[in-house]
Amino acid sequence: MDEIRIFGPRDMPARLRIAAAALWAWFDAAASEPERALEDLDLIETGRDPVAGKATWRAAVQVCREHGLDESLLLPRLRASARLAEGPAIEDGADLRDFADSWCGAPARLLAGLLDLTGSWQLDMAADLARGMFLVETVVRAREHADRGLVLFPADDLARF
Repeated sequence: MDEIRIFGPRDMPARLRIAAAALWAWFDAAASEPERALEDLDLIETGRDPVAGKATWRAAVQVCREHGLDESLLLPRLRASARLAEGPAIEDGADLRDFADSWCGAPARLLAGLLDLTGSWQLDMAADLARGMFLVETVVRAREHADRGLVLFPADDLARF
């Protein structure tokens, strides 16, 4: 059977692979230390570098500047990571959508922009696809998440079902 691969930097056009890898490195760093994500977010919002992923943050900001990408889209992943430290407590479907958009929708918009897919409909489709993949993973990995004390299903749905 063929290996199943998720889209990654090596799937980008050669001229963009280094830039894509820098963005991916920041996405990983932003999610790596949920317990300090709020502190890092505060540092960034006051013009300083985060402690976790300092070098990856600088590289991602440089990529955004070089490619005309919205730097503010680097922050939602960090905000979502902070929620993980608290236990995300997803309340309802709208809250799940917001969390998923922060976790993977904003990064997908950046990667789409890197590929010159800049129409609002293109950016929306990239975010929708990323959220859809996140939701599938949430279902597939539900037991693993539960074993780690992580519940990514809306509380109102859990109570109802």
